[in-house]
Amino acid sequence: MAEKPLKGKRILVTGGAKRVGAVIVRTLFERGAEVIVHYHHSEAEAKELQKSLSRRSHPLRVVSFDLADIPEMRAKIGKLLEEIDHLDGLVCNAAVFFATPFFQVTEEQWDCILNVNLKSTFFLCQQVGKHMMEKGGGKIVLISDVSAGHPWPAYLPYTISKAGINHLARGLAKILAPKVTVNVVAPGTVLPAEGTPKTDLEVYRKKTLLKTLGSPKDVAESVCFLFEHSDFITGAIIPVDGGYDVQGG
Repeated sequence: MAEKPLKGKRILVTGGAKRVGAVIVRTLFERGAEVIVHYHHSEAEAKELQKSLSRRSHPLRVVSFDLADIPEMRAKIGKLLEEIDHLDGLVCNAAVFFATPFFQVTEEQWDCILNVNLKSTFFLCQQVGKHMMEKGGGKIVLISDVSAGHPWPAYLPYTISKAGINHLARGLAKILAPKVTVNVVAPGTVLPAEGTPKTDLEVYRKKTLLKTLGSPKDVAESVCFLFEHSDFITGAIIPVDGGYDVQGG
């Protein structure tokens, strides 16, 4: 039996307990990675994922903290890095997403979205990136969104946060080179929110070149590709959107 390509690699996935994050976790785990799942509110989902995947020879670890609380995040990550000694990979997947009509947006909503989606990513990459540089290398994958290049009027703070992620990744690729690669996976519609009208899904489908919606597995496979084959790829923004971005959104 061929050895699994990510065997022995320790990879932290933020927001990895459910939805797309959980599929990323499962896919990395199946490739042999020693995955660490971060969660905040989704304890039940994280523990269930841990129970379903863990086995003695290949454990799944979970860690909980509030990404919006930078001191707490730094303390938890610092403790984790001391315990495991070396983190090989980081997937910044966690994000908050909700409608914010422009004339009704509050400062609290702005802070919530930007703090979780962008600010925490910046400081998490600062801490983990320094660790990886000191340990000889690593790989960071940030999860953005096709909306980063196509502002959605009803979700403007969210799209601004994702545009910031793209910019951050390109800057980090320069700062952390040559030891650490930093890339972005930017999904289109792969897992619509519950209750999304079928008419809306049809609109999204028609806006892609491939005339279809994606799946969380498409995102997970792209993340795995970067960990398995990306030694000469850094600073890239990889759209996983069926051609939505090329079509013009």
